Amino acid sequence: MGGIQVLAALADNAKHNQDGRVDEHGAIRHNDYKICPVGALGMLLFAHFHILKTTLPEFKPDFTMPGYGEYGYRAWYDNFVFYAGKVTSPMSYDSKSPTPKTVCSCGLMARRPPRSRQPHARKK
Repeated sequence: MGGIQVLAALADNAKHNQDGRVDEHGAIRHNDYKICPVGALGMLLFAHFHILKTTLPEFKPDFTMPGYGEYGYRAWYDNFVFYAGKVTSPMSYDSKSPTPKTVCSCGLMARRPPRSRQPHARKK
């Protein structure tokens, strides 16, 4: 029986994890390309490097940096998948949610503003 390839990612400082706990995330390919998380990441990286013409990072490991173990440090470890402005700058909470002006400038209109699904964040 063949194995399943899984895209794995580790996060140690997410929005809801400020303590440095290492969270493991995984994604498996979907047979429908329109909802495949692995294909979506591939298209994002394709757009980043081929359409936006961003230069490729250095993939050569640097074993002189302390704390990076047997695989060494690589410059692309400092890059974010979702970034704001520069690839080394994290996306802020404000830049994640489009303002109505941004939505309207694209010709899209929302029927109502998005609501938080978290009960503690809703206005009462």
